Amino acid sequence: SIWRLGNDLEQTVRRLVDAQRRAMNVPPPQGPACATPTAAERPPGHAVPAAPVPTDGQPSPPMPSGPDAELVRSYLLSELRLLETQDPGDPEVVEHARIAWNRDVTLAERLGDMTLRSRLDNAALRVLDPQAWERLNGYLGGLTDSPPDWLGRRQDEIRAALDQAHVTLVDLACRAKHVAGIWRKMQALDIDVDQVQDLFGFRLIVPSTGDCYRALDALHRRFEPQLLSFKDYMARPKENGYRSLHTHL
Repeated sequence: SIWRLGNDLEQTVRRLVDAQRRAMNVPPPQGPACATPTAAERPPGHAVPAAPVPTDGQPSPPMPSGPDAELVRSYLLSELRLLETQDPGDPEVVEHARIAWNRDVTLAERLGDMTLRSRLDNAALRVLDPQAWERLNGYLGGLTDSPPDWLGRRQDEIRAALDQAHVTLVDLACRAKHVAGIWRKMQALDIDVDQVQDLFGFRLIVPSTGDCYRALDALHRRFEPQLLSFKDYMARPKENGYRSLHTHL
């Protein structure tokens, strides 16, 4: 365990050094000593846990479109009203919650309606595990008096840091992770709520790849980074083409 932690720290520092060089437009050094190990070279037992999948064996539903999308949205809104207003102890409501948890949240995500997805997720968890729902709500309520105010202050600080670094900010969005999303992550990674690092999140969009690294440098100067959480999906894009920098501050 200690060896894996040291290896994680070493690779994170290497990625951060690479990112810093990109921010300063410095070419990377040459030679095998600078290479970052691939997934195949990681020690046994160090694989990233897979995302949770439906437990009822149902395949992922296809992406609805056109009239079908409106029918799906109408169905999901109807299910949401049922889960938010009916007695959570009713066995029929519990069955609807199970279906929503395993399938309907994915449908909402495929529609691109993340607000609907979060509300369905929360409503299903409230029915399926009331104790977890109450405990997580209580924990989140104790973190800050007003999440919107807290997020607003952090947004102002982020804008100021990028302005000082002369990095243009195209868009800045923020969110507080919804309760069921926290619970899913806890179950997937076998961790407790105080180990979930992305309870609050910010997404920065800047004009270019170089600006991404300069923005990262500006934020790491303004806030204290948690090194083991840094991921560079710019240098190593995901298989679906996703490119971004992830950091925890």
